[in-house]
Amino acid sequence: MKTTLAATAALALTLPALAQAEPATTPAPSPTPTHGAGDASFTVTQPALTLSLQDGAEAQAARDEKTTPDPGAAPKAPQVFGSAGSTWLTFGGGVSFAFEESATDYNVFAAYSIFLVDRVEFSVELGGWYFDQEGTDTGGINGSMIFRWHFWMSQDHDWSVYADVGIGLLGAFDEVPDGGTSFNFTPRAGAGFTRALDDHGTRLMAGVRWAHISNGRINSDANNPSRDSIMFYAGVMLPF
Repeated sequence: MKTTLAATAALALTLPALAQAEPATTPAPSPTPTHGAGDASFTVTQPALTLSLQDGAEAQAARDEKTTPDPGAAPKAPQVFGSAGSTWLTFGGGVSFAFEESATDYNVFAAYSIFLVDRVEFSVELGGWYFDQEGTDTGGINGSMIFRWHFWMSQDHDWSVYADVGIGLLGAFDEVPDGGTSFNFTPRAGAGFTRALDDHGTRLMAGVRWAHISNGRINSDANNPSRDSIMFYAGVMLPF
């Protein structure tokens, strides 16, 4: 009887000790998300991690959108002809007929132009010449600068009418005119029109001008046989 009581007492003392030691050795179960106040630290941490991942994905998508061209984006609109700051390349040619001598001059040219303000165009031009003239025929290279005022322009910019004035320097391989010098000045003045050819900005330019060739009396009055001609020309203008 005494033995049974002693065993029962020992068991009673051991059970509380085991009950206190069990939480230290048994892993805690994984928390389950609830809306209870006791789980606040867990339920706040999980959405914060989700939001962080979403923010990172959105930031990367924004960077990709900036660096990757949109294949469906509309093409760049062509320049508006005559607007300040627009630039153009012109390729063309012409022929001139002297007033007082038997001479015909042939020209091809390329020009770069920019509109300084609306309707006012400044152009630099490089031209090649062939002079079919009395005496020795020859060729030459001519650089010019031109100011062109498009004083009338249709509302849709398809048509313009202009007046221009310019001056250049001519270096020829022989005397131009015959009996003159190989170096000459080339002032000019005239008028013409431009016309849109397509929706991409390509235009036709055509005009007529007075063309003068002389050395400006740099070799005395006696050695300055000048030439005055009427010149017809045409070209194609391209937005640049």
